[in-house]
Amino acid sequence: MCELKKEHIKQEYKLVGKLMVSAHTVQLKQLDSKHQKDADIEQKKSSKDVLDEVRGYREEHKDKTADKDELERKVREHRNKLAKQTAEKRNQLESQRLAERQQLVEDHETRLQQLQENETTAISLLEQDVT
Repeated sequence: MCELKKEHIKQEYKLVGKLMVSAHTVQLKQLDSKHQKDADIEQKKSSKDVLDEVRGYREEHKDKTADKDELERKVREHRNKLAKQTAEKRNQLESQRLAERQQLVEDHETRLQQLQENETTAISLLEQDVT
């Protein structure tokens, strides 16, 4: 009888574990999808901002720079500076996203570990009741 109850407890916890893993997988996929969507939006926004900034810079310096080659060199330097800033911002956001994902994974691992501990406790309590 006790062995049957133990087996029943193990099966219940195994099923709950599978459900938790499925839920965790869905959460991770949703988070990854959200991060990708955010990254795409940020990429489009930053590309537009850089283009607008470069146009503005060119217009602003067009009258101040007589030599066309000199103007294009300054515009290129400014564009490169903006590209570097954009890349740094993108890397920072990616680091934040990875940290958020890692935290979610750690939370999932903690929940699964707690589930295993609960199973062990339930079996232990069952054995104590029998004796």
